[in-house]
Amino acid sequence: MILRLNGADFSANNIGKIDIIREITSDTKKLLSNFSREFTDEQMFAVQDFISGLKNNGIWSSIGNLYIPVMCGSLSECGYNLKTGEKDVVFGSDYVWSNKGLKLLPTSTNYWTTAAKVKINGSQQNLHLGAYNTDSLAGITQTEAIYGCSLTDDNKTTVQLGITANKYFSLKTDNNTGVSVGSLTNADFGKQSLKMVIQSTLGNFGVIGNFTGEYNTPISTDHTYTDVPVNVFNIAAVWRETKNYGLLTLGTAMTREQASTYSSLCDTLMSKFITN
Repeated sequence: MILRLNGADFSANNIGKIDIIREITSDTKKLLSNFSREFTDEQMFAVQDFISGLKNNGIWSSIGNLYIPVMCGSLSECGYNLKTGEKDVVFGSDYVWSNKGLKLLPTSTNYWTTAAKVKINGSQQNLHLGAYNTDSLAGITQTEAIYGCSLTDDNKTTVQLGITANKYFSLKTDNNTGVSVGSLTNADFGKQSLKMVIQSTLGNFGVIGNFTGEYNTPISTDHTYTDVPVNVFNIAAVWRETKNYGLLTLGTAMTREQASTYSSLCDTLMSKFITN
């Protein structure tokens, strides 16, 4: 039998090469339809690969709240939770959106009361909280705090991701008592990267880009919260130095390997949206 393949090219330059035609899935199209911006093909594939990477590496199940302002076309879209498929927070007039993400206005004096709020259930013994800065943090002189959760009654619980000068990086939990901070001094602090803290019964650690390190001081895990109104990432305790953040993530703890993978996936995604 002789098999003829009309138009086939078996030259040395083509042997062993297979063209794979990729397609944007219906799920990705549905996800992107929640945003008004125009996406390039490269950006659409980046979002699709990012979500697939989270799912394939067991990270998706650890995420409860995932907001990606760089995908948005306006401030009102920044509260869309990619994990739940719901717009569950509203960022107030003290916030501003740009193609670099979400930031607090430098004139804001009311960022706490206007914060976006959702509710979560869980324990501080099983927590991750992080944000991807799309501006360099090099040279900041005071604290930027990205708040997780807060109760307004006497039994308040606050989770705060602190980003400060001198490569100081911490998570502080406060149940009427200041408890813990830790620092990661060997990381590339100023670089655009995922800054994330994880605490669990398996150990507490932080991630800055591709650097994963233990805390100098262990984080207290003796506090819990239930049905907590979350002030979702009140960017900047010192509002004059607030930076842009392109991704905000909150959920349960993950392994060091998963945290490192999450950081790498974020880098790849952000590289398609942030050009400077």
